[in-house]
Amino acid sequence: MKVWKWALWGRLVLAGTVLGGTAAASPVAAQQSQEVDYARAEAIMGWNASRLVTGMDIEPNWLADGSQFWYRVTRAEGHDFMLVDPARSEQRPLFDNARLAAAMSMAADTAYDPIKLPFTTFDFIEEVRSIGTRVSERNFTCDIQLYRCTVEEAAEDDDVTFVVSPDSLWEAFVHEHDLHLRHRERGDTVRLTHDGEEFWGYGLTAPRAVEQLRDTPRRPSVSWSPDSRYLAVTRTDERGVEHLPMYTATPQRPRGVTYPYALPGDSIIPRPELVLVEVETGRIQTLPVAPAPANLQTGSAADSLAPWSADSEAMRWLAFSRGRKAVRLMEARLGDPGATPGAAGAPLGGGPIAQVRTLVHDTIHSFIDMNTASGGPANWWVTRDGEDIFFFSQRDGWGHLYRYGSDGALKNQVTQGGWEVGDLLHVDEARQELYFTARGREEGRLPYYAHLYRVGFDGSGLTLLTPEEADHRITFSPSGEWFVDEYSRVDHPPVTVVREARTGGVAQRVEEADISLLLELGWRPPRLFSVKARDGVTNLYGLLFLPRELHDALGGDLAAQPAGPESAPAGLDSTPFGEELWTARYPLISHIYPGPQVGSVREWRFSVTRFHDDHAMAQLGFVMMHLDHMGTPHRGKVFHDAYYGDMEDNGIPDHVAAVRQLGARHAFLDTDRVGIYGGSGGAFASVGAMLQYPDVFHAAVARSGNHDNRSYGVHWGEKYQGLLVRDTLRGSDNYESQANYLKAERLQGPLLLAHGDLDDNVHPAMTLRLVHALIEANKDFDFFIMPDRLHGLYEPYFIRRSWDFWVRNLLGKEPPREYEFRRPEG
Repeated sequence: MKVWKWALWGRLVLAGTVLGGTAAASPVAAQQSQEVDYARAEAIMGWNASRLVTGMDIEPNWLADGSQFWYRVTRAEGHDFMLVDPARSEQRPLFDNARLAAAMSMAADTAYDPIKLPFTTFDFIEEVRSIGTRVSERNFTCDIQLYRCTVEEAAEDDDVTFVVSPDSLWEAFVHEHDLHLRHRERGDTVRLTHDGEEFWGYGLTAPRAVEQLRDTPRRPSVSWSPDSRYLAVTRTDERGVEHLPMYTATPQRPRGVTYPYALPGDSIIPRPELVLVEVETGRIQTLPVAPAPANLQTGSAADSLAPWSADSEAMRWLAFSRGRKAVRLMEARLGDPGATPGAAGAPLGGGPIAQVRTLVHDTIHSFIDMNTASGGPANWWVTRDGEDIFFFSQRDGWGHLYRYGSDGALKNQVTQGGWEVGDLLHVDEARQELYFTARGREEGRLPYYAHLYRVGFDGSGLTLLTPEEADHRITFSPSGEWFVDEYSRVDHPPVTVVREARTGGVAQRVEEADISLLLELGWRPPRLFSVKARDGVTNLYGLLFLPRELHDALGGDLAAQPAGPESAPAGLDSTPFGEELWTARYPLISHIYPGPQVGSVREWRFSVTRFHDDHAMAQLGFVMMHLDHMGTPHRGKVFHDAYYGDMEDNGIPDHVAAVRQLGARHAFLDTDRVGIYGGSGGAFASVGAMLQYPDVFHAAVARSGNHDNRSYGVHWGEKYQGLLVRDTLRGSDNYESQANYLKAERLQGPLLLAHGDLDDNVHPAMTLRLVHALIEANKDFDFFIMPDRLHGLYEPYFIRRSWDFWVRNLLGKEPPREYEFRRPEG
């Protein structure tokens, strides 16, 4: 890290500044000044900033017996692998980096750097004695006590296309759409199914465009029972689903492909099913689910054996209706003679394998989530004896846990109140207690902070286990005796501790992040703010990223600072652009991600990488804003459903309200120079904001936008906009109002659009259709396609073009010509 750090500082010196100094006057002073600004800002971009922070992002890896765990951590001189024993309050390096690097170098006849070992993870072969890891297509086995390694060439399919059984005897794989087994010792192969076909295969859906163009190997969706006797495999019928085309234009001969992609309103959409295979007999059963689901989800937040019970006698999964207005928790009880076998494949043995029944059924008027973080792990649990079933629901307006009996009858509501359960993380069946995270229960705290709680099956004894006012990221030990807690706030770096599960008492302090080097370079944490929503009543929360000089001058709580120049702190003279601080007015740029599955802030914990390049942009002279508006999760079902069925809204009215309130509150904000930006749904919302509120938003950057959700995936649009309903008399439908291309003539301010031509998530056609409408409307705008790029586009060229756009259009300055970002290697 030292070498990299001094290289970075050297670049700042060459640019003419270190830590905020200005370039010397010269005939090209203006250009040099802008290069100075860019270099200073680049120094704290996420990919640089992350290398200057130590002691955070701890990912515990528990040993099989749950008594100890190891983790990898960044240090000033590289990385360490640490071993923690909570019972003994002991912590030590798992191995000597230098000796291990030497042993690996000797075995591979090459040289590995002990400061930066060539792997980030490994598997224990013999716990706390020998490890196995893969490096550059080679498999290493190393004794970490004697420091001896052996190495062999890795097979091409290692850890990619095969799913190994728990007893390590079999590998399950898919070949030409059918499911096969291969014995790992004998090498003989058994073909289990014979009716797989294109677009209706076992374990793999049809490859997306990029997977076809790049011939990407894929791991099949196969789940072994814990006793290795059964296989559960998904099978999705995509026959008849309409296709989208895509091609790569960079080869000498461009290559095109198509892939099935269902849209809202399509009569034929992918239909998933679960198939159960008994390995010994080869018997196969398609598990019946009525009505036919549009989505299946296996596994729960608390169960790593998903979808299987620990005794392998049952498997369970969730089946969602189209539009996710209904869900069923299903169970297949194995070995029940009363079942009727399905018709998958050609069964090698007679008789049924499982009896299928519905355990719990739930419905709602809008859309169902099984976790307040949409897309998060599902919150349900069935006890070993089957007598208690715990199920998450928002039926009373808040996300809570409910307890059912084996007959499906409700026993009791476990949690209740004006707050929401997050993740059900652990179930102690012996003590009849649940452990879960929740948000919004502790009064006077930010409602987005997750805390861990314990409660009895009957709802009694609710206990807070993580008292610190912060967001807590929890990882339980397999035994449930301990949990690792990494807690932080957006403005406070993380502390990682081990706690005793039942009491929450700290057993050991593991790491505390150090951001001192980052602060030296001018990085500053964001400032929390609160405003009223569009309704004038609901509190909304967000973050402001300020230029360093402004941030330091304001000192403490931003909300308590004066709004005028008469209260300027002494000794502060200038902004990065040489203007008087307390007479300067800064452009405001709002980042928006409409959700509804997450908010613009996403996670309310410390990060130097998650907020795009907003930390860096602030150093160019902008105030950057993130706001979690109405229509996003963690604040109750009414809050989350705020614009259900009306994606034209996208939370934009709340951003309008925030801009106006912050502008009135803080004299340093120039509300005549307001920008908005985002990617994917954020691009959709950014363009929508420009078209709906041109008096508020004066410029926008939009990358990879789904600008008309009639052309986006069926499961997304139908979940949040509802099922598509056509009005044949008017020739329209209930999606029409949200389409940006239909409002193109409203564009008034500068707009930058970009899309990757291999984006098979949000197809580039959605941006191109908007471009076509803007051309037809004779509007000025900037647009570029990035060849062979996927959905993200977060790379140096796009970032540089975005910065240039903002500097020209909101600062009124000419950016440095073709400034080149240098992403660090490794």
